[in-house]
Amino acid sequence: MLPDVQSEKPEFPLRLGRVGIVGLLVPSGSLQNGLLVLQDARIDAFVELPSEQRGIHSSRTYEAVYQFLMRLNGKVELDSAVLGLALEVLQRHEYSDSAEVVLRARAYDITNSPMTSKPSYRWSRIKVAARVSKGGRSSKLLEVSTLGITACPCAKKVVQAMAGEEYDLTATHMQRTFGRVKFAYRSDENVQVDRVLEVLRSSFSSQVLDLLKRPDEARVVVDAVTNPLFIEDSVRIAVRSMVKAFPDLADDDHLEVEMKSVESIHSYDMVARFSGLFKEAKSLL
Repeated sequence: MLPDVQSEKPEFPLRLGRVGIVGLLVPSGSLQNGLLVLQDARIDAFVELPSEQRGIHSSRTYEAVYQFLMRLNGKVELDSAVLGLALEVLQRHEYSDSAEVVLRARAYDITNSPMTSKPSYRWSRIKVAARVSKGGRSSKLLEVSTLGITACPCAKKVVQAMAGEEYDLTATHMQRTFGRVKFAYRSDENVQVDRVLEVLRSSFSSQVLDLLKRPDEARVVVDAVTNPLFIEDSVRIAVRSMVKAFPDLADDDHLEVEMKSVESIHSYDMVARFSGLFKEAKSLL
């Protein structure tokens, strides 16, 4: 019989709360979720190592990932898939009391330009995590990032004031703005990634598209300057909209929304963030 070195007693009996594999590349076909197509999917998987065991059996983690993904059909929500994978990892490591799985990927969907209806890809970044324990405690985390445009309402009003009321000037400076939203919630709750993206994108002054013909460019600019927003405005709009989009989430679930604008007329950038319980966010309704 071959020796099982991992099961030996360590020289120093210290419990390790997080031991595992990181950066495991997996094919994304089985993870395809709604209209989103995932690419560059990476999985991190960890278990808790008890003080009386020297190391984990990392091959069991890989087997859990491989066999679980082979059974997926792409029809379950991403957070439910990651939760199921965490449960499978925990089951294979019988010596561990808890397991955690983190999935990171780039997501693509297709949209049409506003005037000429030219198709164009849009990308976003997704992080989904789940933590489970033998005691029955479990939780999920979802983080989604994408980008849009914000137009400065201050500059617009100042330009208007300087030009005089008889001039209908809508000039202001615009910036590309990166939006990020993070949910921390219970394992029996679900948050749909595509819905989060839809709500987050509606919180900007206008959208960012890669393919724009001249009429499309004009429409995007007009949309932005006629809907000028500070990033502080965008954060508040996003928080309120997330609460409306997911009314069944519990009061003690956690929500974080952050906007970062790459300033066009300054050498610095700007960041605004909300971080708090859903109970606080619901007060905006």
